[in-house]
Amino acid sequence: MPRITALRACGAATAIGLMSLFGSQSIVDAQRDPCTDFSGRGRIPYCGGKPGIYAIIDAVSFEPGQGLRERIRLTGTFAVPVPVSSGLHMPAQRGYLYFSLTPEREAATRKDWSDLAAAAGSGRVVGFAEYWVSRPMEPGDRPYEAGARGGTMNTCLVAHVHKIGDQAGPDPYPLPHELGVITNFDRPNDLTPRFGKPSAAIIAELQEAARR
Repeated sequence: MPRITALRACGAATAIGLMSLFGSQSIVDAQRDPCTDFSGRGRIPYCGGKPGIYAIIDAVSFEPGQGLRERIRLTGTFAVPVPVSSGLHMPAQRGYLYFSLTPEREAATRKDWSDLAAAAGSGRVVGFAEYWVSRPMEPGDRPYEAGARGGTMNTCLVAHVHKIGDQAGPDPYPLPHELGVITNFDRPNDLTPRFGKPSAAIIAELQEAARR
């Protein structure tokens, strides 16, 4: 299983049965339907909050170099989710992220890639990808072992920052944030987050790490 999609239950995120509470309404300026689950039955709890990945991007390269772009390499400084956590981000680290196109979300993915490329070298902090994602329950998950069948559960995005010089294959591009690539973090879910540090604190740490 690709690492970016090797998603595990995340603390308070195991909210079975909450999908119907959130509906499937679009929000203003959303680039796609907001975070529907795999069967399109409802909304992922906490969707549209803090982004999964915060970044100061130094450079972007695409593969192949010409024609239709199928892969993207982002070099810079990144804060990514803590695996198996509830809203936490790891300390900012320098390196690169390497992603391949996700066919079922091609339009939203390519829009993200264009915006990420535009931000490269600017020194600005951007946020992208949903922190929370939904997947079908499977053997080994606590609700599944307790008898739940056929539902979905909410998990945190798992992403790895590769060290410069290390070789790594591309991971599927994660679920795009419903607002696309974020540059303005002055929103209620950022200033008063449900989980983890507020965006302002994460951004300050990211900027400090990028200066080292």
